[in-house]
Amino acid sequence: MKINTEVATNNLRTFSNAYGHELKCEKLLQDISSGAYYVESIGVLLRHPVTKRGLLSCYFPVGRDCTNDMLWVPIDERPVEAVPICRREARPGSVLKIFWKRLKERPADKDGHSILEGDFNLMVDS
Repeated sequence: MKINTEVATNNLRTFSNAYGHELKCEKLLQDISSGAYYVESIGVLLRHPVTKRGLLSCYFPVGRDCTNDMLWVPIDERPVEAVPICRREARPGSVLKIFWKRLKERPADKDGHSILEGDFNLMVDS
């Protein structure tokens, strides 16, 4: 799949820069551009630097410039780091494995809020 890396880079960096972080997304974009798998969306995960617990994630469509459409969510003064993420199309044999892994990783009482506006998805962990 051919993606516009300039648009994707702008989306990722605009969101992470708004929270005061510089994002190194070249490796992710290089992997996506190789065309080895279909990518539904790319995004940024803000997480705690020690525990790696996700605090806020935001996904963007691969081919659309979302820099003017972003929804900003204030976060408190806790330390965070920004990492690039993506959603890939799963192969039929791996769907159950992925589902089981997510069930094991997430606590049952996880509180979070999902905000979906068109193809823009924001998940805030409370």
